[in-house]
Amino acid sequence: MKLLIENQLFICINAIKDSIKKESITIEQYETYQKLGFRNKYAIIAASGTITLSIPLLKGRNQHTPIREVKICNEQPWQKSHWKTIQYAYNRSPWFEYYKDSLYVLFRKQHTFLYDFNWMCWEWCLCQLKYNIPLEETKYWEKHYPKDAFLDRRNFYSNKNKLDGLHTIKYNQVFEEKLGFIANVSVLDLLFCEGPNSINAIIY
Repeated sequence: MKLLIENQLFICINAIKDSIKKESITIEQYETYQKLGFRNKYAIIAASGTITLSIPLLKGRNQHTPIREVKICNEQPWQKSHWKTIQYAYNRSPWFEYYKDSLYVLFRKQHTFLYDFNWMCWEWCLCQLKYNIPLEETKYWEKHYPKDAFLDRRNFYSNKNKLDGLHTIKYNQVFEEKLGFIANVSVLDLLFCEGPNSINAIIY
């Protein structure tokens, strides 16, 4: 069985959990853009609580735009803003120094298309997790895939429906004593808190 999912930006933790013991992660490349979800958003945790970072889009509110044609609005300094916020949130985390140089590379180069930037983020996250699972793309649009071949999680996760109670991955968060545990944010939070042990936290 394969996990079928939209092309998320800095993958939410439950999506990685759902991919465990699957043949591959298959990214939907023939959908149209949807505002809800994590296509151009990701959630991190700072001292003040959850922060949702968004990539500004050109015509990003057009729900009928094919996902591969959605363009990033690089006229706004979003990369600088995101990086400063990530530094602010995670400078105190045990593993931020370990990952920051390779992560910063993603924010240095401008990309035209959201899909391409997200794909790079998938590759980076899987590499840092040392998680050896094939990353594939759909070959055509299909509304319903065979349930015995695919776990269809397209539009299953969203910033309004984080599914906090669904197979919650527990690990030590930087501000947990102050904020309590916050479930299913970006896998960045897990990496910065757990480092090389991150994939084990997901599996077990």
